[in-house]
Amino acid sequence: MNFPEGMRHLKIQRVGQFIGLLLLLLIGGMVFMLPVPLQAQILEPTATPDADGIIYAQVQVDDSLWAIASRSHISLDELLVLNGMTEGSIIRVGDLLIIGYVTPPATATSEPTITPTLSPPTPTFTPLPLPETAVCLRAYVDANQNGVYDPGEKLRPSVAFTIFNENAVAANYVTTGVSEPHCIKLEPGTYQITRSMSQDEHLTTDGNVAVVLRQGDRMDLAFGGFIGATATPSQTPEPVTPTATPEMTSVLDEVEPPMKTAVPEEDMSVGQENGRSPAWLVGGLVLLTVLMVLGVIFFVVRMRRA
Repeated sequence: MNFPEGMRHLKIQRVGQFIGLLLLLLIGGMVFMLPVPLQAQILEPTATPDADGIIYAQVQVDDSLWAIASRSHISLDELLVLNGMTEGSIIRVGDLLIIGYVTPPATATSEPTITPTLSPPTPTFTPLPLPETAVCLRAYVDANQNGVYDPGEKLRPSVAFTIFNENAVAANYVTTGVSEPHCIKLEPGTYQITRSMSQDEHLTTDGNVAVVLRQGDRMDLAFGGFIGATATPSQTPEPVTPTATPEMTSVLDEVEPPMKTAVPEEDMSVGQENGRSPAWLVGGLVLLTVLMVLGVIFFVVRMRRA
């Protein structure tokens, strides 16, 4: 049986439409048959998970919980559990409701940045400053005239010091009696130091001193003096014991009598007349000693006979 050419094309077109409809129904049935977790992954094109893997659905105008659950391909109970809500909960336009969870994308771990360790700075040698070379001067009233500056002795004002070396005067200073000792910086070397004297002043230390200063030396010099008599107890010469002569024997005996042997008081009273013990006392002592010896011998002999 022969069909016109137009009818043949029409039949082929209808068969193609029928096959396409069957394919659409088959695909729709397969999507509806998918489990819920897979459905949650093919939600609305605008629903994308956040950094924590949570998928939200935004409430639209005239929207309801049932419509959101249907649009999100989950049940109403699942929607309520995910958001901690009940069927009577009120929703507003713009609210975000949780409709599913996915595994958040792995965050790329950046490698730690290695900070280069700087080498310690090279130590630089700083030379220490050299100590000052100086001479410190003071003038004082030497109250006890011993030539030593003792605590409590007053300082002398208006004493002029002159310091000079081999070539010229190096420094001058006049004391105030308050701010001493006064230190004067000098270069290392040999110096002569002199001080002035007032009228009727007597020095107890040298008034002209030579010093040798090395680098870093700090010399303290005190110049003493007094105004008044020159005789001092500390300078009195020790007495010299004179040599005994026949003429001075009697005088020395009166000053220091010769040492005598101690004797009992009774013997001294008896022998004061001639300066010696009487002969009868010596003879009595000898006789008493002989009698004692004879008595001991007699006693021993009797004891043997008995």
